[in-house]
Amino acid sequence: MKLSTALSVLALAAAPAVSSASAAFVIDFNNAPGANVSVLDAYAAQGVSFTDNVLFLKNDAAGTYFTDANRGAGIAFVSTDAPAYMNVADSVGEKLTFDYTTMVDVTISAYSGLNGTGSLLGTYTLAANTVDAAVDLWTTTTFNFVGQAKSFDLRGLAAAGSYAAIDNVTAVPEPTSLALLGAALGVVGFAARRRQA
Repeated sequence: MKLSTALSVLALAAAPAVSSASAAFVIDFNNAPGANVSVLDAYAAQGVSFTDNVLFLKNDAAGTYFTDANRGAGIAFVSTDAPAYMNVADSVGEKLTFDYTTMVDVTISAYSGLNGTGSLLGTYTLAANTVDAAVDLWTTTTFNFVGQAKSFDLRGLAAAGSYAAIDNVTAVPEPTSLALLGAALGVVGFAARRRQA
């Protein structure tokens, strides 16, 4: 087998890993048109959508709902203990970073399919970090899971009789995904140069 043929086969073998590269986004919930408005497709341009009971929360004339000046214009919470999903069109690989505040321990989950379908990839418990919603304290954390997640079940944020919210949800492609992409492109480029020679 010629070297160029072997390299082309190697590039094709690497392609599935590259095609499953993770999405990159930052959802800051600052697009809030007001308090208690569904987030829905406000971040569709970034490939992220939410089911209708994931709501924006924004300080306004009706009241101050959160006190941390670094939050920006808005945060998000879940209104009821019903299905509440964040869906990602291109998937998130192995970790999701975000800020949270909660008065009680709450659990969220990652799934391989949209709207909580497919395989359960992991669960994560957000430990209580504040005692009063009027004096909220925020923690930055990373949810590590196994595989590529297309949805996150946020219903745990609907803490009964309590308060839980998220902000600055961030997904960054894993360095290994970027390295695989670079290696595959390098192999294809090398094979093309060998053919020209």
